[in-house]
This record gives sequence, C-alpha cells and structure tokens, in this order.
Amino acid sequence: MGDSGGALRDFLAVTPDIKSAIDALLATEMHLKRVVLWGLCDGASASLLYCDDTQDDRVCGCVLVNPWVRSSESLARTRVKHYYLQRLKQPEFWKKLFGGHLSIAALKGFGSNLRLASKAPAPSLASSRSFQDRMTSACSNGKRKLQIFLSGNDYTAKEFIDFRQQAPAWRALIKAKHITHLEFNEADHTFSDANLKKLMIDATIDAVNHNR
Repeated sequence: MGDSGGALRDFLAVTPDIKSAIDALLATEMHLKRVVLWGLCDGASASLLYCDDTQDDRVCGCVLVNPWVRSSESLARTRVKHYYLQRLKQPEFWKKLFGGHLSIAALKGFGSNLRLASKAPAPSLASSRSFQDRMTSACSNGKRKLQIFLSGNDYTAKEFIDFRQQAPAWRALIKAKHITHLEFNEADHTFSDANLKKLMIDATIDAVNHNR
C-alpha cells in the first residue's frame, strides 16, 4: 500500500486482497497448506477482520503487532491516562498554569478529552457490528493461535491495552490458551530500533514455528 497501483483502500476493505495474496502464495508454493498472517497496526486489525469475514481454515495463526482499535472514546481515554495525568505530575505544568502561560486551547482540549473518556461506548447492533467487535469475535475463535506483540512506547498499543481491559469479551480472552501476549517495553510503534526489531523478528519466527 502506498507504492502499489490501484485505488487506495483502508483496512476495512482489504479482505479480498488478503485472500488473493494467500491464493497466490499457496498456488506458487504448492508444498504449503497453511499460513500465518502478520500485521502491524491496522494490518493486524485487517488480519482479524479477514478471519472473521471468511473463516479461512488455511489461516492457522496470526501475529498481531500493535493492533488498531481506535475510536474517539478510546483515543480520549488514552490521552487522559497516558498524557494528561503524566502532565499533572510535572512541576512545569503547574508553573505554566499559575503563571497564566497555559493556553485556553490546551485547557479546552483537556476538558474535551475528559468528557469523551468518561463516555461509555454505544452498544453495537447485531446487524452492524463495529470493527472492534469483529476483531474480538475473530480472537474468540480458538482454532487458530494468536500472538499479540505490544510496544511500550506507542499510543496505539496503549489504546489496545485499555480496550482489552475495558471490553468484557476481551477480559475473558486475556488468559485464553490460544492467545499469547508479548510486550516490548522500549519499542516504538514500528520497532525502529534495530536490536528491538531483531527481537520482534525472532519472536515472529517462534510464533510461526509454534503454528506448524
């Protein structure tokens, strides 16, 4: 995506592309019968949506790196918990506040995020499930192993962790035997550090080997 031709589609509409990629791989490498999907961010989300859409038995596992579960409420909760609360602990924040150097826009932003963070997500209709519900449904299927890799220095990962703690269905899945959670505390979203990237690649190889 990005360098390839054709109309740009987001992660909600790439199930046909994933199927075409699997079909092409297995047609070319005829000794292969099963695959593991690897995805970063909305690629991880797209992998789960593919599994929910197709129930493709050829997919025996998924490696999900910093899965994307964002909603306006989840983003606000993440900002309040991991940004604003940390700011309140910093002396320079209070100096700015009492010195009159904190902008009105900053205060309004905090208030807006606080209101959104406290808002309960609207229940999804069965006929129009949210993409987060569809991801959870795919994770609930114990026929394929899932490895979830989370970066410590990444708001997308923090949103997923908060989502995992908030959603009742996910709380039941945290200790599921077919799901493994691995955290890379110093890693950023794309594992830009070479050493951490190698650790992540090694963990991916282990995940694939466990799906054989």
